[in-house]
Amino acid sequence: MSKSVFHVVPSGDGWAVRSEGAADVASSANTKPQALRDAERLASKEAPSRIVVHDVDGTIEGHRTVEAPSTGPIRPARTDIDEGHQLSPSSAESPSDRLRLRWCGMGILLGISAWIGYRLITEGSR
Repeated sequence: MSKSVFHVVPSGDGWAVRSEGAADVASSANTKPQALRDAERLASKEAPSRIVVHDVDGTIEGHRTVEAPSTGPIRPARTDIDEGHQLSPSSAESPSDRLRLRWCGMGILLGISAWIGYRLITEGSR
C-alpha cells in the first residue's frame, strides 16, 4: 500500500495543504496551526500517510508519518496543535487532569487526617 503525502506550505497570505501529485489544494487555512490540523485530518483518512511541513521560505521544517488506526481501544485524539507546531501528540493527561488528581489526593488525605484526629480525641477522653 503506497503512502499519501500531504505538504503544509505557505500560500499567499495563509497556508495550504497540498496532496503530493495533485494540482489542486486539498485545504486552505489562515494560520499554520489550522493547516496542520487540516493535514492531520486528511492524513488520518488516508492512513498510512505522511505529512511534510514547510517553513515560510518553502524549506522543509519537518515531517510526520500517520499510521493506520489500530484495532485496539480508542483513545481520544488531541486536536490542538500549539504555536510551536508540534506534530507529535503529547500525553493524554492534561494539566487540568493533574490538578484534579492533586485535589482528589488532598481531599483523601484531609479525610484520613480528620478521622485520625477524631479517633485520637475520642480515645483520649475515655
